[in-house]
Amino acid sequence: MLYDVSGADDSERIVFTRNEALRGACVFTSQLDMVIIYFALLQFIEDKQIGVPYLVLMVSSFLLINQVTIFFVTEEFDVEGKLKSMLTFALFGYGFTPMIRTLTTSICTDTIYAVSWIAFVLSMVFQDYGLKGPLVSHVLSLNLGISGAVFLVSRMGDNFDAFWLLTTAICFFVYWPQIRNKINNISFAFPFFYELICFSIACYSVSKLSESYLHMLLISHTFLLLVFPMMLMFLQPMKNTIHGPWDIMAS
Repeated sequence: MLYDVSGADDSERIVFTRNEALRGACVFTSQLDMVIIYFALLQFIEDKQIGVPYLVLMVSSFLLINQVTIFFVTEEFDVEGKLKSMLTFALFGYGFTPMIRTLTTSICTDTIYAVSWIAFVLSMVFQDYGLKGPLVSHVLSLNLGISGAVFLVSRMGDNFDAFWLLTTAICFFVYWPQIRNKINNISFAFPFFYELICFSIACYSVSKLSESYLHMLLISHTFLLLVFPMMLMFLQPMKNTIHGPWDIMAS
């Protein structure tokens, strides 16, 4: 095969509507919000603003929502397989937590935070948002997201806190993106609703940390949700994409 079938004619120029552009921006921005929320959770745990019981409740609720969503979307639920996966992760995850937590003790904290941000940004770049593309790689995105989480977990002072923070990363960056894409294929309005929830939680969390961080969050979301979709609408008429090899030969 010279190229994959995209569902459109080779010479067709795909045009996105304003709602579709905003919807795509919401899908990307909601994942960015989850990264920000994860960093905020790390800071809250380090500052003792939230305890382990709260984190356990949050992770358990998130897992429950994930499994219920999977059941309603796919109408399939492998109880035995899920229990095996959870037991395996609990045993090996908690068993290796002491090693993970002391993995980067010789590296300064600023470097750890910088490398974690780079890993999370690259994870979002390569992540599967429901569109095919040369940069899309679910495996690479997953590995980068977990790597960023491991770097942050290595700064925790307690094994139990580190384990639950690592579990939160598995929920945010492994399980949820797959479920999100399945829901997005069914519901057009879901990304708008989900981004509203993530944005509200991210704003509240960041406001507890720093007012300047909150301003940066608002500015970045203004560009991602308003400016960039408007730029796409403005520049889209100039697009003249050749999709297939026969069009290249004909031209």
